[in-house]
Amino acid sequence: FPTRRSSDLTDQSAVCLQNVKYFREKALVSEFFELIAKETGTYCYGVKDTLTALEMSACKTLIVYDNLTMERVELKHPTTGEVSVHFLKPGDEEKKNLYVDEDSGLDMTEVAREPLVEWFAENYKNYGATLEFITDKSQEGNQFCKGFGGVGAILQWKVDFMSMDHTLHQHDAEEQEATVDDFDFDEYDAAMDYEDDFI
Repeated sequence: FPTRRSSDLTDQSAVCLQNVKYFREKALVSEFFELIAKETGTYCYGVKDTLTALEMSACKTLIVYDNLTMERVELKHPTTGEVSVHFLKPGDEEKKNLYVDEDSGLDMTEVAREPLVEWFAENYKNYGATLEFITDKSQEGNQFCKGFGGVGAILQWKVDFMSMDHTLHQHDAEEQEATVDDFDFDEYDAAMDYEDDFI
């Protein structure tokens, strides 16, 4: 039977591991914010731009909120056989008539569906990236999830998304709700200084 001492040591180890993860998360997201503040262009956020960078093998570190609720859905056209990919948040299917082709009015067939978190976990290595899951428990993690949609990446080189094909740069409504221009870095820095006083 485990002794009280061994149980205490186990609890202490769990706390230490949790603290390591906490500080690692803080450091990673702080690096991401610093790249944005310096306007380096070596960052991206939002599902569309992050996937574009991933397909270019431009992602160095993929950063994903571990409780992201978005799903990746593949729909097949009944006549052309073309497969389109959609990223849905809870409730999106009620707002968007995804299962009807806009041009032909034909019904689309769902061929695949999985949580986007799982798709990232299964595929990130194929693009030469590393994957880091973060929580919303730290101040930095919370800001990343609320301000940048919980999906982003640190890039290996600068990518000018604005100069790319307009169709690739179309953001879903949820990604347009928050942009870098909306993010108050002065307020963020003040919050960080306040939090550091208690660590």
